[in-house]
Amino acid sequence: MSSSSPSPSSKKYAFITGAGSGIGAEVAKRLDRAGYSLIISGSNRNKLEVLAESLEGTPIITVADLSKHEEVEELANQLKNELPALAVAFINAGTVEIGSFADRSSENIDREIDINLRSTLHLIQACIPGMQQQKSGHIIATSSIGGIFAMRGSSVYSATKFALRGFLSALQQELLLHGIKVSGIYPGAIDTPMLRYEALNGGSPLNFLHEPKTVADVGKSFMRTLKTGRLETFVPYSDSISARLIGLVPWLIPKLLPYLEKSGEKGRHKFIVSRQLVNKHKPG
Repeated sequence: MSSSSPSPSSKKYAFITGAGSGIGAEVAKRLDRAGYSLIISGSNRNKLEVLAESLEGTPIITVADLSKHEEVEELANQLKNELPALAVAFINAGTVEIGSFADRSSENIDREIDINLRSTLHLIQACIPGMQQQKSGHIIATSSIGGIFAMRGSSVYSATKFALRGFLSALQQELLLHGIKVSGIYPGAIDTPMLRYEALNGGSPLNFLHEPKTVADVGKSFMRTLKTGRLETFVPYSDSISARLIGLVPWLIPKLLPYLEKSGEKGRHKFIVSRQLVNKHKPG
């Protein structure tokens, strides 16, 4: 006699934004192998369907452009009222725009804030009621070393990631009594479509001071964070040490920057050549 399928209440659900590629897709595959039932979200349905085909389980697919307020609101309502309570919420979608802040349009500034910060806060808030009801859950968000050490040319990105770090720290204190864990993943340079775009389109050379890590490295760190519940996880940890030390003396940064950028430009060239990069289109 075959065993019956598990009831919905016995399943562990994990919600992942930015699941169509890169870190989100990597984490989705790891959670799938770990036995979680997935709710995967992104702006590109085709990419989500390709990911779904590679998984052992059958995920719920939700498509939302996080730069559009109405689509964020709709997804938040689904999380509150329609989708199952979550064991894990991985809020991971993000974008970076390269260039001088003085040259940015207001629409461009707002879009980056909407994707990196506004949507993150609204979606996390929507995940909380179900976790409070079951008195358990783990909220994990992707931040960045750029939230520890600001880089020239990515001022709005740094602003959103600095803000996210403060938000996660405060949220952890609020949710501790409800049995809910809160964590942030702080990657340095990770070989993703976004980094490859930055390499070819004037991204900070500081991203290339060291050989970039892989999405697999972040995936391993995510699973460790899921186990430990640590508030902050840095990938790699060595980058966080240098970033935090330099952050203690921000007045020195203009003096150090020419030397760091010169070294980083060599690393950028090596990265471009080793990956044979030619496509300058921004990842979708």
